[in-house]
Amino acid sequence: MKRFLFFFTLLLLPFSVLAQMGVKHHIPQGAIFYNRNWKGVSTAKQAAYYRLLMVDKRGRKIFRDYYIDGQLCAEKHYISVNRTDDKQTVLTGVARTFYKSGR
Repeated sequence: MKRFLFFFTLLLLPFSVLAQMGVKHHIPQGAIFYNRNWKGVSTAKQAAYYRLLMVDKRGRKIFRDYYIDGQLCAEKHYISVNRTDDKQTVLTGVARTFYKSGR
């Protein structure tokens, strides 16, 4: 019985170790990274936000900003995007922003 309990414990050990690991969010290829001050950075390790450029159903250019953990931060239509300083980005139309809570 002790032998069975020992092997059973060894069998379950990897599952308990893996259960403690955090789930990493996948950041899509081509994302633009920004730090807390909305200045462009080169890697996700330096970033607080990332941006994905796309086209909406009407064919207008739109980007979505995400917190580095993958939660949606903002959705805005744009004319041009500045990758090094977001203050230089030119927007058009309605912009939707979200709190960290999702509201």
